[in-house]
Amino acid sequence: MERRISILHLFAVFLFFACTAYLELIYQSSPPKTYLVPPPRYIERFGFGFNDTIADSLWLRWIQDADTCQTYKGAAPSNPVLPSTGEYKNPRYKFCDNSWSFKMLDAVTLLAPKYRMAYLAGALSLSVLVEDYEGARVIFDRGVKEFPNDWMILYRASYHYLYDRQDFLEAAKLMERAAAAGAPSWLTLSAARLYSKSGRAEYAIQVLEQFKKSQTKEAVIKDIDHRIAELRKQLQ
Repeated sequence: MERRISILHLFAVFLFFACTAYLELIYQSSPPKTYLVPPPRYIERFGFGFNDTIADSLWLRWIQDADTCQTYKGAAPSNPVLPSTGEYKNPRYKFCDNSWSFKMLDAVTLLAPKYRMAYLAGALSLSVLVEDYEGARVIFDRGVKEFPNDWMILYRASYHYLYDRQDFLEAAKLMERAAAAGAPSWLTLSAARLYSKSGRAEYAIQVLEQFKKSQTKEAVIKDIDHRIAELRKQLQ
């Protein structure tokens, strides 16, 4: 009787290790895909006074998979496929619009509109890590609205519009606002260049003229005058 139990025991141990080895083999050949469930829509309507607490929880969860590119139905591609070649318009863009990462940050900022870090770090992560450019636009625009005088948010939003969306005019506006809110003064010069690049040389000259009034160093004023002269040549 005891011998029979010991044999059954050994067989059970063997079966356990055999199953474990088999599952490990399956996992290595085709690792299971983790499906991340996004927050429900209109979550901000069901906070029942605990919106900030829920936002904190979602933020902590987002940090664990901040670079996840998991998309959902209903997203319009920001990087369309060219009919002639069947390739993406910009090869470095990947289709990650309407990602899980965006949905998490969207919920956080709807629950707690003044959650500054979500705009400061979250939106930039959408742009740089996830390449969800449309999601980054939504979060940056919301951040600029909630923090209209926060130069760090304005500056990072200008980066998004300049490099990700190639929208020079909007980038110039955000740079100018950032400079007025306390950012380094060289941003005004960058804004003027972008205004010029977007075909608004006259406005660029106005920006530089206003900027010159706040300067006292002759070398800086000389550089500004030189740039103004170059812009005036464009208008001739």
